[in-house]
Amino acid sequence: MLKYEITQDFCGGNILVESISENYAKVKINYRDSEPWCYWAFKVKGASGCKITFDFGEDAVGYFGPAVSHDLIDWHWSEPDRYKYDEKDRFSFEYEFSEDEDEVYFAHNCLYTPENFKKLDFLKQCVFCADSDGTECPMGEMGDGEKIILLTARHHACEAPANYVLEGVLKELKDKHLKGYKIVTVPFMDTRGVVCGDQGKGRMPHDHNRDYIADSIYPTVKRMKEFLEVSNVKYVFDFHSPCHLGGGNNLMSLVNAYEKFRDKMNLFSSLFSDEISDNGFKFTDGVITWRPEPLEGSFSAYVGGIEQVNFVATIECPYFGEEDNRMTPDRYIETGRAFARAIIKFTDIF
Repeated sequence: MLKYEITQDFCGGNILVESISENYAKVKINYRDSEPWCYWAFKVKGASGCKITFDFGEDAVGYFGPAVSHDLIDWHWSEPDRYKYDEKDRFSFEYEFSEDEDEVYFAHNCLYTPENFKKLDFLKQCVFCADSDGTECPMGEMGDGEKIILLTARHHACEAPANYVLEGVLKELKDKHLKGYKIVTVPFMDTRGVVCGDQGKGRMPHDHNRDYIADSIYPTVKRMKEFLEVSNVKYVFDFHSPCHLGGGNNLMSLVNAYEKFRDKMNLFSSLFSDEISDNGFKFTDGVITWRPEPLEGSFSAYVGGIEQVNFVATIECPYFGEEDNRMTPDRYIETGRAFARAIIKFTDIF
């Protein structure tokens, strides 16, 4: 009888177990109602002292091995100093459990759940709305100005790294007084997907970031549209993560699809680059992805068409980064602080 078990029964859990033996487990991603994507997360219980290979049979593991945690709050890479560029090295990973590691979480990326957000006690937190199954979507506020800076994330449930950058933005802004502005954040637009451990990207019949249409189907999107109708939102920043890895997916980038925001985007990119510290994730090249037109039904397309909105940008935050520019929660939080300093300078100009 095996001494350990693999489960997805926790906030953000996602895995299917095909076979399991003493030192080998064949696992696969649970796509559920979404198109094939990269997200997975599972817990191993009772494996203390064991050395186990977890085999996905496909490219599913990042450059630095899996993200590892013992409490679902603090995460680190299992092999932070090894850059696995060979694709075959990313089909599986091996982990040797110490004698006191009875319960260990593994994930595609460094997870960020509502429990992380609750720890930001400097925010006035409330419920934005209830999701389709009653899951509460949180919202945070600070400041008392009439104009609003809106910060959102997790339109795709699996894109947890973006939340670390968003947390850094909020931490920096709490120490700065943006006169005339209120900061509003909705950090989990697909809250149910975050809690259930869904991909979210490519969810059928369409995902949350394609639901900004006449007949929206997701409660959080419906509520966001109502909020935008009655609120004096001036600046909107929507935090995402790109595809699994490779090429531009390893870089942090800003995305713009509106010609009217082109000059502003160039300026914001420059301000952001200048603010990055040595402890942050590099954005020195000022990477901007120019889309010829807004993606139909997307959040950025919707808010970009609202007359009083001065600026909207999507920020892509890589799951892993590169050998000399590795994603870690601390580095992303520091990068978020730089992003906030850029926002402060930007709002002084516009």
